[in-house]
Amino acid sequence: MNVSFTRLVVTLFLVLFARTLFAAADGYLAIDPKKDIQDLTSSLAYSRQNQDPKEFEHLTYTPLNASDLNLKYSNDIVWLRLNLENLSDLPVSKVLYFTTYLVGQMNLYLPGNPIPEVNGSAIPLEERIFRSRLSAFKIILPAHDKKSFYFKRTSHHSLSTRVKLTDQSRFLEDDSDLKATLYFYAGGICCLMLFNLFIGLYTHDKDFLYYSLFAGTVATTVLGLHGFLDCYVFRSFHSNLTQYLMCFSSLSIISSLVFANRFFNLGHYVPKAKPYFKAIGAIAIMLFIYGLFFHSINNWPPMGYVTDFLLVFNMFTLIITATIVSKRGSQTAKFFLMSWAFMFLGLISYFGVLYGVLPNIPIFYNGLLYGNLSEMLVISLGLAYKLNVLNFEKLQALEEASEKQHYHRLVKVLTHDVANATFVSSTYISRLKKRILDPNDQIIFEKVEATLLKMNQILGSVRNEQAFKSFQQSVRLTQVNLQEIILDILHFYEERLQSKDLRIDVDIPKDVFVLADRSALSNQVISNIISNSIKFSKQDGFIAIRITEQDNDCKIVIEDHGIGIPQDQIQKIFFSDNAISTQGTHFERGSGIGCSLIREYMKLFSGSLEVESKTSAGIVSPYDYTTGTKITLIFPRVHT
Repeated sequence: MNVSFTRLVVTLFLVLFARTLFAAADGYLAIDPKKDIQDLTSSLAYSRQNQDPKEFEHLTYTPLNASDLNLKYSNDIVWLRLNLENLSDLPVSKVLYFTTYLVGQMNLYLPGNPIPEVNGSAIPLEERIFRSRLSAFKIILPAHDKKSFYFKRTSHHSLSTRVKLTDQSRFLEDDSDLKATLYFYAGGICCLMLFNLFIGLYTHDKDFLYYSLFAGTVATTVLGLHGFLDCYVFRSFHSNLTQYLMCFSSLSIISSLVFANRFFNLGHYVPKAKPYFKAIGAIAIMLFIYGLFFHSINNWPPMGYVTDFLLVFNMFTLIITATIVSKRGSQTAKFFLMSWAFMFLGLISYFGVLYGVLPNIPIFYNGLLYGNLSEMLVISLGLAYKLNVLNFEKLQALEEASEKQHYHRLVKVLTHDVANATFVSSTYISRLKKRILDPNDQIIFEKVEATLLKMNQILGSVRNEQAFKSFQQSVRLTQVNLQEIILDILHFYEERLQSKDLRIDVDIPKDVFVLADRSALSNQVISNIISNSIKFSKQDGFIAIRITEQDNDCKIVIEDHGIGIPQDQIQKIFFSDNAISTQGTHFERGSGIGCSLIREYMKLFSGSLEVESKTSAGIVSPYDYTTGTKITLIFPRVHT
């Protein structure tokens, strides 16, 4: 009994083994009904045929003998053959599906049946055999039967996929899990986009707005690659959005460059990187135009490779730029660098699957989803950090402005009170000096008086500087009559002119106007120049003041024949911020601040300043008029 049973078992085993060998030798793969999921990829055979043949069974098929089916960018029609056999005593009903979305249009033919079953990413969801994101077909094999299945793939997309067999319930369950993953990703990206969009609108910070654009375009590309747009967002549309993947990819490249430019402050940290950004952006724009208008006219396979290369090149460019900016002191660049580390891993996993380097399993195929979501989250944290830093810097600036305002108030009070005190002291010293008869005491009083006078001059210069700062903040220009203010100034300096026996040659037309602030032009500009002309003029000399008008300019020329200014000192006195004090012909002294302020006031009046001067190396005769200084104030002419 036991021997007979053993012989029976051995015989059945040998029969089954022989049938398996025969099936394998005949090119048929036995379906294992007990397996939950069976990978059929390595049993595929393929053939490339540009024209659609009527007798697909007689094409020459090459065994794939690989764990993944990798089809590069091409316009060729690809035929796939799969031989299956049911060795069991029961009929088998399974679902055959492709694990990647972008299969294009996939037609299933059976021998003797010229009418195919149509499925694939190029077919609207409502017209597919299964309302699924993945391309799937129903496979039915009677007991102890075998069949050949022929698939015709038409698409210009690159494809890396596996072909698997499973029960319908398991297929629908897995499809539901993939759908949940995509919704999780889309929801996370939408939350980050809306959050940063609201912050950008509220704070008027364009960084947040560009981030929302960047996140949106990248997410659109990623979701398009995974079929989310076609299957769940625009499922009622009869158009196929995957045909615009080149456009989505190009927009994501452009938005990443725009965002990185602002986020890095590229002009400050790495200005040399801008030409590279512009070149990448220009290529992306051309790809966008091609993908939008010409993809359906001529599906040129190299354009797919160009797009993939540009995506990877753009990623490396941003990573290298972020590294440089980070080394140069930008803290926000470190967030960007960290975010792209996640995206880098995601892209590597996706392209690794696409080109057959990595196995086609969910953790790698969905790596782009996980990487991009992590990237956007880290960048969002970087923006929050940047906003916090900006707020801190703003508070610091407000505190510094408050302290500066307080300081200026103290200086204003100090200069006013000290000036009054020195003026009163100078007056008393002058009175006492007249009563002192001792020559030695007279010298002491003169020195004290000179010191107080010097202090008054310094305080006056400080007040002039403060007046200019205040004037800058609230400058209001009006039409000023030049003849009126110059005659007023000459009247004010009448006593000083007489003390040096100076003659004034005035040539001023009546109705000449310029745009300026009357008080500043009179007291800080022209008065300062005339005062210096008197100060550096020789006894019995003369000063000429004239006004000339041209088509667009009005010039005020003030010329003296005094001791002049050395050429190497003109730039320092008038066109720098250095204070240079020079002694006058009667030993008058000044602070040297007023001349540089003349230039600043003329800028505010939209005018300019010219200075010419001649000096003499030897002793100058009072009647030698070859030396002296000519100052020209140039204003835009006002036509009345």
